[in-house]
Amino acid sequence: MLGIKVIATGSSGNCTLLTTSTGEKIICDAGIPYKKIRETAGYVDRAIITHEHGDHAHMPTIKKLLANGTEVYMTRGTRDALKLKNRHNLHVIKAELTMTPIRLGSCNLKALNAMHDAAEPIVFQVYDEEDRVLYATDTMHVPNWYGEDNAFTKVLIEANYSESALEKSEIEDWRKKRVYENHCSIERVIGHFEHWKKYEGTKIDVLSKLKEIHLIHISRKNGNAEEFKKKLEEVVDVPTYTH
Repeated sequence: MLGIKVIATGSSGNCTLLTTSTGEKIICDAGIPYKKIRETAGYVDRAIITHEHGDHAHMPTIKKLLANGTEVYMTRGTRDALKLKNRHNLHVIKAELTMTPIRLGSCNLKALNAMHDAAEPIVFQVYDEEDRVLYATDTMHVPNWYGEDNAFTKVLIEANYSESALEKSEIEDWRKKRVYENHCSIERVIGHFEHWKKYEGTKIDVLSKLKEIHLIHISRKNGNAEEFKKKLEEVVDVPTYTH
């Protein structure tokens, strides 16, 4: 079993806590001060970093996690962008469809490349015998995992903006283009679930065990949490939470 607690999400900082059935604590991203993580989670056993941007990888926090013995996982591109030196508890992972799962204590980790303006960003899944959690943020598109072995029980997915709100926004055109090309809209989120639903009942069904969805990284200016929740629950009949 994997418990979920979203500690922070958004452009000011991102960090989600996963707690295993054995009590291990895994954080997804570390884009907030270390003190806040310790106050919320206590000691963290492992941290998985999606990419090097400061709202996902707060450098003082990364350094303190490493110094205090937390096992930290990221791609080579992210490590190099953060200019981190090799050490025993800094693990470089390679994101690919055929990757051998990485053991995280009582859980496993699998990752694929995200579509974002970073060195080597990832989306990933953490899973044990009971739960499989998909964590997908700061990506234009969520790569497809197919098959019963990849059936998600819980999904944390970015719904950063609605396309109509972004279009009407008064921000500069280049900023609109960057958001559109690097973040996931609610329309794309719905599109992903509609696509995955086409395979329900088949051997490549990834929604057969789905229990809950968490919408994260919702823009204050170009997003609407209640509206996004309502729209998604019309497509997928599971509880949806917004953060």
